[in-house]
Amino acid sequence: GGEEGDGGHFEPGPAAGPPWPGGGGAERRRRHGREAAAGQRAQGGAGAARPRHPRPQSGAGRAAAGGPGGGGGPEGARSGGAFPPPPPPDNCDLHFKVARDRYSGYPLTIEGFAYLWSGARATYGARQGRVCYEMKVNEEISVKHLPATEPDPHVVRVGWSLDSCSTQLGEEPFSYGYGGTGKKSTNCKFENYGETFAENDVIACLVDFECGEEVEMSFMKNGKWLGVAYRVRKEALGGRALFPHVLVKNCAIEFNFGQRDATYFAVPPGFTFIQHLPVAERVRGTLGPKSKAECEILMMVGLPAAGKTTWAVKHAAANPSKKYNILGTNAIMDKMRVMGLRRQRNYAGRWDVLIQQATQCLNRLIQIAARKKRNYILDQTNVYGSAQRRKMRPFEGFQRKAIVICPTDEDLRDRTIKRTDEEGKDVPDHAVLEMKGFSPKKKNPEQAPRLPLIPFCFNFWGKKPLRAPKLPHFPFLS
Repeated sequence: GGEEGDGGHFEPGPAAGPPWPGGGGAERRRRHGREAAAGQRAQGGAGAARPRHPRPQSGAGRAAAGGPGGGGGPEGARSGGAFPPPPPPDNCDLHFKVARDRYSGYPLTIEGFAYLWSGARATYGARQGRVCYEMKVNEEISVKHLPATEPDPHVVRVGWSLDSCSTQLGEEPFSYGYGGTGKKSTNCKFENYGETFAENDVIACLVDFECGEEVEMSFMKNGKWLGVAYRVRKEALGGRALFPHVLVKNCAIEFNFGQRDATYFAVPPGFTFIQHLPVAERVRGTLGPKSKAECEILMMVGLPAAGKTTWAVKHAAANPSKKYNILGTNAIMDKMRVMGLRRQRNYAGRWDVLIQQATQCLNRLIQIAARKKRNYILDQTNVYGSAQRRKMRPFEGFQRKAIVICPTDEDLRDRTIKRTDEEGKDVPDHAVLEMKGFSPKKKNPEQAPRLPLIPFCFNFWGKKPLRAPKLPHFPFLS
């Protein structure tokens, strides 16, 4: 499989034979035919040239080549057992890049991305039996542009989570991680566990559903069992499946779900690699939209501290099936946490410089997002018409809606004070007044284009009821 752009979107690509039997695609077959014919003409006979991308091989052929789908040594994959279909595109962060083999990946590390955690979750989970998988830290990517004061610039956290959890492994309920700093974490509670691990170390993740009324999760480092990390009541899980999950910071990783002919290290007897489970015993993760027409982008519109982020977070939580990706500086800063704590309390450099880098990351993520079939909430002020047009133009074909937050002056003042106390952000008064005074140019209604946009207006958390104000004109793409 290959990748599309800069996120976890998997689709068939020109690897050394497809990772599932019988695939390859019409384009690859046509290219193979053209290359083979050219080689035969150059050598003056049939069979004299070998194509750059060979035809899909049989199981035995793949085993001999050591490619996906066969054996052929430690780097090969098992020929028995079905390979799962490509993972859905919304199972990882936008800045996590999935490699062509579909079993490895790495995060973006340029500029401010080096401060960010980047997570990915597997396609299938399990809710019965004894299941395991392995994760290897392939490389600690060079990030010399980070300051020397940056704590733990290279870290990996691996474990299990529910499909409904975010990609921030170990920072919310039902999300269970073990990190390279020698800590285990769930719901942002960090405790000492096991040993530290780093580049070239292999961590095996085991979950045992056959422990009576509890589910046990444990880990192994390079073949050494580290003990039980978590015991969770089955009734708390409610029959929901646990999915393999990884969260990385400036590290390249790869998985062994059972596709390799040999494990990195032996696992305890009775445990089955998740890819060897019958398909009927696996649980498929939530599928994302199939086309742009099914995708949705909600553009927040409102003054700073109006309540846009609060509305976005609550709306995303109330609609878990849509798996909204929130695009905003607050969401970026949440991925810069240190040991589960917000970056504001763990940063010795200039705060304004870090905010500027977060804004640059956000602009890059918006570019990536327009190429991915997902649902988004754009969490920025978006007051000016020029900004609205510029940001919505790449999302042509999506269902585009404007969410306008209109609090009273009293509510806005209270929320501004609260935000400044909690987050340390302070928007200059002149900037807020300029936004308040902005008035879009009036247009002839007959000439105004009809756009597939639905404006909403909310007096969110207002203390006093408001009349519905006159909605501003949203000149997207006009």
